Amino acid sequence: MFDTSNYANAYFTSDGKKVLLRLNNTEAQLLGLDDLTTAPFEIDGFTLAKNEGYNGYKPEVTLSDNRIPVWRDPITLNFIPEKEMSNHIFKSPDGKYIAKTQMKTILFNRLTKSEITLNEANEIRNKYNWSSDISKEEKDIIIERRKQLAENSDKQELFGKIIDVCRNLFLNVANEEEKKKRCNRAIEDKIEWYITKECDFASLIIDRLGYVCYRKNEDNAEEQRLLIGRSVLYLNYVSFSYDSKYLSFAAKMNTDNFRSSQEGVFEVFDLEKEEVLNRTENVHNHKLWAVWMTMFSKNGDVAFYDSCANAYLKHKVDNYNHTEEALGKSLLCFSPSGKFIACSDQNYIDYTHHPNGNWGHQPSGNVFIHSVENFSECLEQYNDLGDGISGVAARAGSVSSASFSQDETKLLVVGTDGVVVIRNLKNTMGNKKKHTNIELRY
Repeated sequence: MFDTSNYANAYFTSDGKKVLLRLNNTEAQLLGLDDLTTAPFEIDGFTLAKNEGYNGYKPEVTLSDNRIPVWRDPITLNFIPEKEMSNHIFKSPDGKYIAKTQMKTILFNRLTKSEITLNEANEIRNKYNWSSDISKEEKDIIIERRKQLAENSDKQELFGKIIDVCRNLFLNVANEEEKKKRCNRAIEDKIEWYITKECDFASLIIDRLGYVCYRKNEDNAEEQRLLIGRSVLYLNYVSFSYDSKYLSFAAKMNTDNFRSSQEGVFEVFDLEKEEVLNRTENVHNHKLWAVWMTMFSKNGDVAFYDSCANAYLKHKVDNYNHTEEALGKSLLCFSPSGKFIACSDQNYIDYTHHPNGNWGHQPSGNVFIHSVENFSECLEQYNDLGDGISGVAARAGSVSSASFSQDETKLLVVGTDGVVVIRNLKNTMGNKKKHTNIELRY
């Protein structure tokens, strides 16, 4: 069957026997997969949100005046204006917890271990920094001021960022004594440089910290903060486990004087014990790029992907300590049982390296079905969008979202322009009864 209508979204019914094709906020059609007939479905007054399998908003990036990230509502497929971001939240599947879509940023004094105001931060900068046109006399006064601070401060607290950078320079040195000697020499040289040569000494003292803000979804519940890190560029995604015991976030860090690349970070946090279970910045000896999205299965396993695009999977059974990879893949969704994952290959090209202005997530109509038991293995692959369907290539070039039927025998895929494809799956059935071959395109 083929239908030229543009559907805003599509959903399986809970029994997997019908598909709801939504035209707009008030009109929809109910398609029966047995008889392939459609009937009008009145949705005015109903909320068509997927309570299972989609517990947040997918981030995307588009070119604007200041290249800020923008977000797309998964229900309407419309972009969310930045001024309206505060009206949207991440929500746990059972509704117990909510998290803000925008991170909280504070200025932090490393020496006093306290949050400071912008005015207080500027006072520190005026006291310990200098400009390029400063006189020698003024510069000598500030250098002496820096030396006095260094003498009266804990070395790790004041120069901790320098120490961390220098330690990372010699990770590949096998001889421990030689590594320590070279590291200490580098630290002393760098400290001397910051005291006598570096204009921005205050950056050693002041951190700009980013936090995930979350709370219980109750009246008067106190907002909690979860530290993302220093110099966070974007908080891209927050997800909750189905039992509301765990929170995970995906973020991208920014470059600063002590970080030379825009790295990604992924973290799993225990909401009950209020402790970090796993923080991932490196996987198999390579750093993560910007981490875009994270999602839990009903079994408690968690997946995320970065800009490469590489998809990663961590299992609840080993406390999220081991990481499996599916190279070249981005995530779409878990199956209801949590045994399978649908992926695509929509990698990311950053703004400074784009060909002919084509930057951001790269479109792809490919869908790959992976097994959670052996995540690196692709069980089956389809391309029913773009070149995969004759006559539709100009309209549907990329996968927007996907969903498994409840019995995991069918996959529903929605293209970025509203083209809907429903197809049978070959390798997810196990001992399930063989079904009639169905492949529908809308």
